[in-house]
Amino acid sequence: MYFADIQSGIMFLILTLIYTISSVVILYLGHRSNKIAQQNIKALETQRIAENRPYVFFGFEISRQFTFLLNLRNTGRTAAQNVKLNFQNNLIASKYRDRETREEKTRMFSDLAIADPIPFITPSRIYKEYINYAPNFWELNEKQGRILATLEYSDDDGNVYKDEIDIDLTVYFQRVISSSINNIETSIQEIERITRSIN
Repeated sequence: MYFADIQSGIMFLILTLIYTISSVVILYLGHRSNKIAQQNIKALETQRIAENRPYVFFGFEISRQFTFLLNLRNTGRTAAQNVKLNFQNNLIASKYRDRETREEKTRMFSDLAIADPIPFITPSRIYKEYINYAPNFWELNEKQGRILATLEYSDDDGNVYKDEIDIDLTVYFQRVISSSINNIETSIQEIERITRSIN
């Protein structure tokens, strides 16, 4: 009997030990899966914020008529608030004569409407501003050759986004100038052809 009591005690001790070890393993696995679940929730929240935030891009375009335009575009899913574009270099937008005084004036990039704070830009909205005839713009700014600016905006929750802009214009304007020269050559050839057909 005494031997049976010891065997049952040992058996009880072994079962208790197995139960305790399995409980610790279950608790560890539960804690680990809870941490993984929290990381997944954070990743999903970060992804949701990234998908639903505004994305404002600054750029320029040169039209077929060789006009140089600046633009701000919101490609995000929500409105961009308090959009500010601060030009860091003194690019010249255009030169013109004042109608009253006949003095030559200079309009800088910092004088442009696009450089004024914009309260909001809705999704898919594009703000464009005409600057100058592209070859004239390049002639005024060839020495600088870059657009340097800071673009700052916020989302509906007040999160602020800031982008540094550095655009090298030389590549684009070399193409524009060569295109405009080709257009001039084509126009001259067309005039010559018409003149010959008249004679």
